[in-house]
Amino acid sequence: MLFEIALGNGTLIHIKVASQMIHVDVQGNLQMFQGSVGVMGTLPAPHHGRIARDGVTYIQDHNAYVEEWQVIDTEPKLFVEVRYPQYPEKCIPAVVENRARRHLREDSIHANEACSHVTGPEWEFCILDVTATGDYGIGVTVYG
Repeated sequence: MLFEIALGNGTLIHIKVASQMIHVDVQGNLQMFQGSVGVMGTLPAPHHGRIARDGVTYIQDHNAYVEEWQVIDTEPKLFVEVRYPQYPEKCIPAVVENRARRHLREDSIHANEACSHVTGPEWEFCILDVTATGDYGIGVTVYG
């Protein structure tokens, strides 16, 4: 499923839902987003955009980053349907250790193959998504 939001001046937001993941891509006039801070990143993007809500602190751990940006009960909801987990329950960790995923990390050749058609900064995200989920199809369905 692909949604395209036209913001004018040639600026587009593409939202792709595939392999039970949401991928957001912004194209066009990035000046419109200067100073943006959120779970999808920070612009300008120091440290790959993983900045805490305070706008300064860099969070290296992916799971800690997601917890930092979890919507809390005093904030408006984006989605109509309320799904698990909801604050104060913690988010589901981005990387769940199990045998299949550990094996995938040990054999990064497969992740490289799944993302071989991806170029630029998207390549790193593709490798991380394939490695974290163990789903080789993400390389095509999300980044294809």
